[in-house]
Amino acid sequence: MTERKHALYSRSFSLRFEDWLIEVSDLVKQKCHECSKEFSWMEIEKSLVLAYKPIECRGCGTKHYIKLSSRNIISLLTVVPFMLFVIYFAPIISLSITPAILIGVFITLIISCLFPFIVKYEANNEGTWW
Repeated sequence: MTERKHALYSRSFSLRFEDWLIEVSDLVKQKCHECSKEFSWMEIEKSLVLAYKPIECRGCGTKHYIKLSSRNIISLLTVVPFMLFVIYFAPIISLSITPAILIGVFITLIISCLFPFIVKYEANNEGTWW
């Protein structure tokens, strides 16, 4: 009877884990809403660096604008880890301000490499600025 319970628990865990993997794969794939052509990591990163410039699909020419919710998430993921490290963690490990800022910038750069997998774009005729 204990083997049966163990099999049920492991099976339910694997089902939940597989569901999670499906959600993660949906986040990774940024595609055109018209022709389903996938955007490259560099295209999305370039769009973010150039003040949320719209991405134009290489297949059909549709312009995709970043969603407001994605802009908010990017702002939080840029500022909050930097501030947390510089204000809270650097004094705990006795870092002076210059190394703390440099490490904070490094952390921000590492996190920014994940932005193309987080942001969402929508295809519409107008850019949503607010």
